[in-house]
Amino acid sequence: MKPDPSRHPLSERARRPGARGAPHPALRAAVTRHSGFVPVERHAGVPDDVKDAYLASVPAGRMGTPGDIAHAVSFLASEGAGFITGQRIVVDGGRHLGS
Repeated sequence: MKPDPSRHPLSERARRPGARGAPHPALRAAVTRHSGFVPVERHAGVPDDVKDAYLASVPAGRMGTPGDIAHAVSFLASEGAGFITGQRIVVDGGRHLGS
């Protein structure tokens, strides 16, 4: 089954422009957390058993932080990522590897 681009418009946009979007850093790659969550204020009410089950499924052995996402975005916006085009960087501690 082909992924529905309406569910992941940024990921699809990162892939499609490829070389055409390469000169524009915002179009050459996308960052996603894939599944689960990075605990922030809106997750304050999530029960501990749900958090524990999620944490048990993360190979990195810890919850992600907003800083983890920010570091990936910062790298992709840097000169160091200037030759990366059409990629989706998953920032989820390895959780997507098991799905």
